[in-house]
Formats: sequence, C-alpha cells, structure tokens
Amino acid sequence: MTYPILGYVFLFSEEYMYHYIYKTTNTINGKFYYGKHSTNNVDDGYLGSGKALKTAIKKYRRDVFVREVLAYCDSEEDAYELEELVVTQEEVDKDMCYNITLGGQGGEYTPPAKIQCPVCGGWYSPSNAKQWHFDNCGKKIKKKPLSDSTKKKIGDAHRGRKHSDEFKEKISKSKLGTKISDETKRKMSKAHKGIPKPPLSEEHKRKLRIAHKGKTLSESAKKKVSDALKGVPKKKIKCPHCGKEGQAPLMKRWHFDNCKLITGKSHKGARQRSVSVLDLECNVLRTYDTIKETLENEDINKDALYNRLKKPKYYKKEFRGFIYVYSDDVN
Repeated sequence: MTYPILGYVFLFSEEYMYHYIYKTTNTINGKFYYGKHSTNNVDDGYLGSGKALKTAIKKYRRDVFVREVLAYCDSEEDAYELEELVVTQEEVDKDMCYNITLGGQGGEYTPPAKIQCPVCGGWYSPSNAKQWHFDNCGKKIKKKPLSDSTKKKIGDAHRGRKHSDEFKEKISKSKLGTKISDETKRKMSKAHKGIPKPPLSEEHKRKLRIAHKGKTLSESAKKKVSDALKGVPKKKIKCPHCGKEGQAPLMKRWHFDNCKLITGKSHKGARQRSVSVLDLECNVLRTYDTIKETLENEDINKDALYNRLKKPKYYKKEFRGFIYVYSDDVN
C-alpha cells in the first residue's frame, strides 16, 4: 500500500521502519535524483547512493541538495515497485537526471541504463554516448569565442567574491608537492614576456612587508640564489664626481653619498675638482678648490649642493640667487 504525502499526517516513531520514495534536487543547477529508502529515522539526512549523485555532492557540498519525500509505503517490496514506476527509462535519459539505472532493482545488479565513458569517466545515455561523445572525448573542441557582453557578465558575477579560509587551505594542500615541468615553465615565461607588470599598491606592499618580517633565507636557499646569479653580467655605472666605476647596487648604496669629492675628505684627486658659483645669467662669481671649502663659505647645505653637482642637467636652478656647478662643467 502506498500513501502520498498530501492529505495525511504521520506520527513517526523510532521503533517503526519507514519505507519511502524520495527526490533529491541540486538547488544550483536543478538536477534531480529519485530513490527508495528504508529507515527508522526519517530525519537521518540521507540524500541517495547513486554514483553520479555522490560525485555531484562531493563537487557542490551537501548543503546545496534538498530532499523531499514523495510517498510512504507499507513494505520494502511496495517501495521497490513504486520506484520502478517512477524511475523509468524516459527519466533516466533526461540530462537533468542523476539516476544511471532503472528503479525497482532491489539492490541486485542489472546492466546500467547509462554507460560510463572509459576516457573521462562520465555517465551518458547509450544514444548520446554513441552519437557524439565516444568519438569526441579527449579531443580539443574549438570553442566559440565569447562576446564582450558575455565576458562582462562573467566578470561582474565573479567580482568581489572571496574564497573562505577553509577553501584556500584545500587549494594549498592540493598544490603542495606539485612540480612544474621545464617545458611548462618555458611556456609560462614566453606567455608573460613583454607584458608590463602593474605597480604594487601601498596595501599590497604593506602585506608583503608583514609577510616577510622576521623571515631569513636558509643556507640552501642562499646557495640557490648564489648559483642562479653566477655568470650573469652585472650592470656597472660610473660615479659622476670622481669617475670611479662599479656595480650599480653597490655604487648607489655605498659610494655616491660618500664620495670623497662630496664629503671633502682626503682622496686622490679630491682637491683637484673645484666648484664654481654662478649668478642667474651664468656668469662665474666665485670658485672654490673643494666642496668642503664651498660648504664653509656659501649659504647652502650639503644635500642641496650635492644634488646640483650630481645632476647639473636637472638641478641647474637657482638656490638663493646662485647656481652651483663643477668648474670643469662651466661652458
């Protein structure tokens, strides 16, 4: 005997075994699954045992599936009979149906109403599989390019979405230990060549500083960096004051601000380069043998004088009514 849900009120008890036909629906894509279940707890959270359904639950999570009871039966045999009437070949052939076998089997194996592709593992009805899938599975099908409006819709739908910490951790664990082949690295390098990188935002820089704070490279990492830089030609630049040549990072960090010609300290040839003071019409007013002497006699600080001597093309501007250049730069 079968009892439809509508019009009946049931008083459930854990001492009684219930047999019913249910429908589980995926609330995201609308796909459904029919099944039969026997239990003494109607609220046991059972969704179904079909292979395709289990794969979908693993992909979308349990909370997006909703189960509804269609009818209760007196016995398990009645439930199988009703399932056979509900899960027909017509239902199984529908693309929206997760069922891959006909109903009413009672747990015994029968040839599947849907067949599995040996290449991708997907389940398809025999007509669809033979007609188009088997011959094309694994082939790169040329997709139609997306229109600008479609791209905009996809972008708007994904903009602002943030992954949860749990999802990020799963992605991290799935990529852990994955090694990229040299061929893939070459392809990635070729694809990114010529594409300018956008400047980092202040917020991004702040996060990088926090992430790297207190971290030190291991000895193996230092060795790898050293080996990677071996044989790479290093850019050399020349000091505009004394003419000394050296590696660009070292010269900028240690030499330029401490050049003996700037500080006025003892240096071979330091007192041989004099400084001229010009008026706004570029007429030479005074000449000093060294920078130190210039700083002692002129109303100008070290940084201001250094900038005008270092880059005369960019700093030939008056400083309190005077222009400061090296004497040998005066035309």
